[in-house]
Amino acid sequence: MSRPDQGRRRGPGREGRGPGTAAGTLVALLLLFSSRVPSQAGIWGLPGGGEGKPFRFSSADATGKNRDYRVLHPKEELVLCDPKGSGVITHIWMTVDPGRAMPFSARKVVLRIYWEDEAEPAVEVPVGDFFGMGLGIRHNLWTLPVRVSAEGRAMNCFLPMPFRKEAKVTLENQGGKSVLVYWNIDGTWGGAGDGGLYFHAVYRQEVPALSGMEYEILDVKGAGRYVGTLFCLQQTMPGWPGEGNDRFYVDGDVLATLEGTGLEDYFLDAWDFRPSSSPFYAIPLSTGEETGSVHTALRWHLADRVTFRKSLRVTVEKRGRAFDSKGVLTGNGRRRDHYSSVAFFYLDRPARPPGLPLPKVGKRIFPEVFPEKRFLKGPLLEAEDIQDLLPEGKLRRLEANHLLWGGARILEWTPKGPGASLVLPVDRLRPGVYKAWADLRCGRDCGKFQVSVSGGETLEFDAFLDKRRELCLPRRIHLGSFSVQGRRARVVFKSLGRNAFSRGTKLELDRLRLERTGDLPEEGGAGGGKEKAVPRRKAERGGPPPPVVVVPFFSVPLKIDGVLEPAWKAAAKETLGIDTTGAPSPQGAATVLRVAADPKGLCLAFQCADRDVSSPYGKRDESLWLADAVEVFLDADGDGKDYVEVEVSPKGVLFDSSFKGPRRGEARSWNPAVEVGVKVEGTLNRPDDTDRGWVAELRIPWKEIPDGGGGPPSRGTTWRANFFRVERSRGGKGFGLSWAPVPEGDYHTLYRFGILRFGR
Repeated sequence: MSRPDQGRRRGPGREGRGPGTAAGTLVALLLLFSSRVPSQAGIWGLPGGGEGKPFRFSSADATGKNRDYRVLHPKEELVLCDPKGSGVITHIWMTVDPGRAMPFSARKVVLRIYWEDEAEPAVEVPVGDFFGMGLGIRHNLWTLPVRVSAEGRAMNCFLPMPFRKEAKVTLENQGGKSVLVYWNIDGTWGGAGDGGLYFHAVYRQEVPALSGMEYEILDVKGAGRYVGTLFCLQQTMPGWPGEGNDRFYVDGDVLATLEGTGLEDYFLDAWDFRPSSSPFYAIPLSTGEETGSVHTALRWHLADRVTFRKSLRVTVEKRGRAFDSKGVLTGNGRRRDHYSSVAFFYLDRPARPPGLPLPKVGKRIFPEVFPEKRFLKGPLLEAEDIQDLLPEGKLRRLEANHLLWGGARILEWTPKGPGASLVLPVDRLRPGVYKAWADLRCGRDCGKFQVSVSGGETLEFDAFLDKRRELCLPRRIHLGSFSVQGRRARVVFKSLGRNAFSRGTKLELDRLRLERTGDLPEEGGAGGGKEKAVPRRKAERGGPPPPVVVVPFFSVPLKIDGVLEPAWKAAAKETLGIDTTGAPSPQGAATVLRVAADPKGLCLAFQCADRDVSSPYGKRDESLWLADAVEVFLDADGDGKDYVEVEVSPKGVLFDSSFKGPRRGEARSWNPAVEVGVKVEGTLNRPDDTDRGWVAELRIPWKEIPDGGGGPPSRGTTWRANFFRVERSRGGKGFGLSWAPVPEGDYHTLYRFGILRFGR
């Protein structure tokens, strides 16, 4: 290691020393301790802070020019801050490798903090993990103690860090390329007290997981307070990996002093992970539950104090969905995923606990994980490896982060114009019936597309997402069902141009996944020429029971104008949940549905909370589902065959179509006289302000509903139906909400529809 570069600026005071009597300025809600064991004074046990003179160490250009950075060369360590005297570091801001010159620089550059004259650091953590960005993946993050913005480049920490004699903060580049570093480190002189606690952060990992049922986050001797956990996980098998309980063993307790109910519960989420940020916890990254999926979670113990006098051990069980040697789910059991973590805590001694060496830089970059054959029910193809492609336009193979994208590459197709197609042949298939999925990278330059597989169902999707390419996470779309007569299938993508917000028409494709669901239908024979039905998979025959709603009859027609008049209070009231799981709606997306029957038709009112009401479509039967919309699916006789679909956008535009079977025989010529009333509480298509939501009311005439009898149903009659809301605002991640949960996000899954029971 080369001698640390003395690139630093001293604070005020003789020989770098400031006044020793005044306390440091503290950030509200965060931690500073004035005795061996934390007191109960202040908010969450925090002292109020003093009025010591402030100091700042920064990378400012001493010549007065604008070169306010340092170059950190490979194997070089740079001193950022070295105050002499008593004080408190109250804020650290830095940006490391802002141009992304070195892949995984957030894990290759190491932050160290030393207290007093100790040779061993109290903090030795990869710089990204210290600021809540695990696995070396950059992203934005917001919590009270740690804030990251500018697409993962602006990193802030507000945890107060007292010292009594001196402190030192350094960065070491353990990678192979030089990077730029900017920093501001703020604090106050004085206020540290005597015999208090020192801030520590410890990085640990198991790649691969070791034997035993518990992953150890921290094991430390002494007195202090535990304040936070960053936990990162990379799946080596499919299925939810987070059934393990968190356990805190305080002061030598043999049984856990504190024990939780599951990994997502410890990180204050529930029923799996979903990306979110809040003052005390965040789930910055969660990419699914397939092999190779990654998750990062951050939790702060500010209001819920965890103090210890002798020792503390923190663990989490390595438990989740487990499988046998044939890939059959056996329930919950031990997992063998890859783990890493950072423990944030205060301790009554300045040096780090013994026996906690930082893993070598190559070991800190998690490997690429490939799905095991026993878990695959059909081919899994990397799009960039498919041969004999037939593109109408330009193809490129782009390098990508191997933790997020299979094979570390993505196939980019730029169509030569609307209507252009890309054909991907898939070989070596068994004849039969299949389902297919595709993993995409959406972005600002991506367009709209139509896709079909071997002449099967034709689907449309929009690949636009208002984010930078490096911040986009995989998106999985269902390509529908299809039949394979021989040994080969053709996946055909057709360009439909771009939507109103997109800057281009590109398609960025990562993987294709095919799953065989049954044999081909048999023709002729003793069945009188009838086809033999393809059996459903066991997973499709199971599932939760369908929801049921009793639809009241009104003697007077409801007013359809987008204003929820008092009469609607007597209608049946339901809520919509996430379409594939039935979980509660995302925060800020509550959707209430009201259903009633009046002399004219079936009446529905959707009340949608929405901060950005948006839809570019203005013509009937356009693809409303690619923006904000509400949807109604009706199968009046419940035979699982012919049914109708009606959609309404915030502009009051209609989409209506009838089908002869699931996604088959579509007839957009079905144009019923549906009455529509819409009211937007805010401004439509204005992403720069905040809306409250929108209301859509509609009445579908009885005489227009196929198999509905031509008039009001008699009391006790049951229909099959489902109701959906699609949310796709500019700059946000799209999602769909449903009344009856549907598998794979397929809204046309008729056998999972709910039940409308009229008047009884």
